[in-house]
Amino acid sequence: MSGAQNLVLNYLSTINPKGRLLDMPAGQGYLAERTRNMGFNVDCCDIDPELFRLNGIVCRKVNLNRDSLPYESESFDFVVSVGGLHRLFNPKNAIAEAWRVLVPRGLFIIGLKNYSSIRRRLLFLISGFHGRNIITQSCHQTIEDPEANFRFPITAVHLSNILQNIGFSVQEIKADGISVEGVILFPLVLMIKAHSTMRRSYYSGKMYMEFSDPLPVLMGKKYILVVSQKR
Repeated sequence: MSGAQNLVLNYLSTINPKGRLLDMPAGQGYLAERTRNMGFNVDCCDIDPELFRLNGIVCRKVNLNRDSLPYESESFDFVVSVGGLHRLFNPKNAIAEAWRVLVPRGLFIIGLKNYSSIRRRLLFLISGFHGRNIITQSCHQTIEDPEANFRFPITAVHLSNILQNIGFSVQEIKADGISVEGVILFPLVLMIKAHSTMRRSYYSGKMYMEFSDPLPVLMGKKYILVVSQKR
C-alpha cells in the first residue's frame, strides 16, 4: 500500500455518513475494496479494466484524458483519485468530470506524489529530472495504449489552479509527514515560502497562488493529500 493510499484511506475513515464513492482510476481495486469495507457504495472506472481484481464491483473502461464519465450528473458524494492525475496528459478533463458527477458540496479527494517538496526541487536542480519513472515512463498495465503508459510531474500549484478554475474550493493539503530534508533545509524552505508570498500580488487575477508553496508540501515526504469541495 502506497503512502498516497494511506493518506486517502485515513481521511475517508473519518467521514460519516459514507455515501456513494467513485474510484478513478481504480487500478487493481485495492482502494475500492477498503472503501467498500468501510461502508461506502463504490463504483470504479479505469482505462485498463483488465487490471481490476475485485469481485462484486464492475470497473468500467474510461479514458480520463478525454472521455465523459458514464455516470449521471450529481450522482456521487465522493470522488477519489489516488496515483491517477499524474498519469494523465489532460487532467483537466478528469477533474471537470469529477465536478460534474459530484453532488453540490461533494468532495474530490486526491492522493498523489509530492512533486513540489524541497527534496524533489533539489533533485531536479542537481539531476535535471523529477524521478526515474518520469524518465522511463514505467507503468504496470495490461495494454499498450500510450495514454495508459504515461507519467507527468503535476505540482500542487498546477493541481490547485485546475481545481479552482473548474469550480472546486481546496479545503486541505497535507503530506505523509515531514522529511529529513525539510528539517535540515528549513531556512531554504522559509525563503521559498517568502518568495511565494511576495509573488502572489504579481499573479493576482492570473493564477490561484494560495496553495503554491504550503509548508506541508514543501517540507513533506513522498506523498500528499488534496481535499477539495464542489462549489
